[in-house]
Amino acid sequence: MTRARLIALALCAAALLGVFARGQVSTSDGLEMYRTSVSIVDDRDVWLDEVPRIGVTGRDGHRVSKYGPALPVLGVIPVALVTPVAKVVGHEDQLRQFAWSLLIPAAAVALLLWMVVLGMRLGASFGWAVAAAGGALFCTYALPYTEDSFTEPLVALAVVGAVERVLAGRLQAAGALIGLGMLARPQLAPLGALLVAFAAWDTGGSVRERVRAALPAAAGPAVAVALLALYNLLRFGDVTETGYKLPTDPGFTTPLFKGLHGLFLTSSKSVLLFAPLVLLVPWGVRAVWRYGGRLTADGARPLPGDDPGRRVRIALVLLVANALLTLVTTATWWSWMGGWSWGPRLLLPGVIPLLVVLGPWLTALSQRDVNLMATWPGRAFAAACIAGFAVSASTLLVSPQAQLLDRPVPKPGPSITRQYAMVPSRVSRLRDPADPVDGGDQKKLVPVWQVALARESGTKAYAIGVLGTLLLLGVGGVGVRRLRRDLRRTGMICTDET
Repeated sequence: MTRARLIALALCAAALLGVFARGQVSTSDGLEMYRTSVSIVDDRDVWLDEVPRIGVTGRDGHRVSKYGPALPVLGVIPVALVTPVAKVVGHEDQLRQFAWSLLIPAAAVALLLWMVVLGMRLGASFGWAVAAAGGALFCTYALPYTEDSFTEPLVALAVVGAVERVLAGRLQAAGALIGLGMLARPQLAPLGALLVAFAAWDTGGSVRERVRAALPAAAGPAVAVALLALYNLLRFGDVTETGYKLPTDPGFTTPLFKGLHGLFLTSSKSVLLFAPLVLLVPWGVRAVWRYGGRLTADGARPLPGDDPGRRVRIALVLLVANALLTLVTTATWWSWMGGWSWGPRLLLPGVIPLLVVLGPWLTALSQRDVNLMATWPGRAFAAACIAGFAVSASTLLVSPQAQLLDRPVPKPGPSITRQYAMVPSRVSRLRDPADPVDGGDQKKLVPVWQVALARESGTKAYAIGVLGTLLLLGVGGVGVRRLRRDLRRTGMICTDET
């Protein structure tokens, strides 16, 4: 039953993200990683010499990407699959970009499903687990990052998956997922060390027994460290060189309280503004810690072990520790604002996984109150979701990168009000998407694949876009129909009886 529900939920999420898919690589970070994937497929190397103005100087003067290998290596799969077709039909780069750009939406769908599974293991009913996971991805500033070419959703997926595997008693898989996350963002290494420490502590016994028990959890992070060293050697000829160096990247040079002020109290980066759901996290943490594994969740699989409450608390500590580690490393990084990006981008791997605790909290309350949405927690959750979606909804119609065309460029990031002010001008260009100015397609147009297709093939291609959109909506409709009973039970769909 749970598997069928998850399939239906995947159809809904894939349809939603498919309708608003970018259809091309939308950020400079993504362009570097995409070009690395292309170089691996075409030339069997990681050099970016053929592409001007991207990358950093690497071994023997070659240009290389400074970002981790996870996304470039995963990107080899869609690029290699679509290349034979692209060589026949033409538009090779556009088709390769389209295929590569689907990686992050696919990761976002997987993240949504895994958050639901984790929420149920923590004690949430299926309905409230979906509400918490959906709120985290679509009702916060994570919304544009489910489509853009940044690695944060992939890192969040690794964290959520690792914590869920800890609850399932699969420490080796948990360590492997942390290792995957480290290949995208090495700052995840402290969480890997914490996982190993918990594995040793949870076992008990002699030192030798603890070490033996911790080895499966340590395997993934250890392999990731070795692969990162080899990748550095390949790119720079030095296992310790990462591409982040003076004067471009000074490192962790921001005073902690200055960074915290920026991440909480500035209009362009406050996590409280861009993700209002975080205000409810303390109640969620308290509920999970208090009830442990004692909640009887609808459809949740029983936890292994004699003391499920202890393992739930370990998972909770991992989630909170990940959020705090992410906060501290982001606040002290020289570019705490995450470069030119929507909201506090670098906090996403800490914020998204932590919001899963709202599901068990709302489940516990709903078991005591027939109509939870009539109480302050239900209303607060709904209000936070609505406010969070309203803040970021404009990014579906205008790329946040569009504000880079303004002079002077707003600092330290895109403005929410300016983002909405740009919507009419972008929508008006739907009648004639052809742009006589080279470059910056996503900045000048509505950043969806239907418009990108019309730009390449003329407005008649809108017919193809309409058919594709209707097909996606049909797929989503099938998923919603199958989930309707669970949504009614949660209160997300009203019925005659409620």
